[in-house]
Amino acid sequence: MQVYIKHLQSSGVVLPSMQMFNFNTLDRLDTLLDRLEASDDFQDVRKVFILADVGPKLNAREMAILRAENRLNKFFHVDASYYLFPGLRTTKHWEFGYLEDALLKALQEKSAEAAGYFNLRNMAEEYIFSVNNNRGKENKLVNTSLHLLLVYLAGTEKYAGMRIAEAAADGAFNLEHPVFAPLRERFTQFFTKKS
Repeated sequence: MQVYIKHLQSSGVVLPSMQMFNFNTLDRLDTLLDRLEASDDFQDVRKVFILADVGPKLNAREMAILRAENRLNKFFHVDASYYLFPGLRTTKHWEFGYLEDALLKALQEKSAEAAGYFNLRNMAEEYIFSVNNNRGKENKLVNTSLHLLLVYLAGTEKYAGMRIAEAAADGAFNLEHPVFAPLRERFTQFFTKKS
């Protein structure tokens, strides 16, 4: 997200100064909010934007985030909103998946270099499919897109050994891809409207 925010700023989107906190799992969101509310600087907080993956339990995840949003919006000085990856479907419902699903759609074809994008992508998919089958039903990979993306990047010369954020900063993804349009719209509307 830091790479995406820098991309928005470099493309002319004016955003306020902000801090990002990675709470890793929704189970830690309440603890993070407790710490935020107890901090000396809480009165200076104007906006909180929560980003999370839809994952396997959309309703439970969205309800946890809505509770956090409502909790924050009770404070007169705070405006809160959220966005779930991989994003909204055309039906205005959240699509099942993860940030990595959106990143796979936005993966630059030129990222494969000499290996050929479709060739490398197919080999990575076959490998992940094989690994998942060998793990058995009870041990399936939860986020196969994450693993697919990591295998794909490992097969390139430029991005091998990089974390996904590093690859994003180095141009592996088209951050203007239509998959990011709903996020960009929601993000810019939220941060440019007056609280």
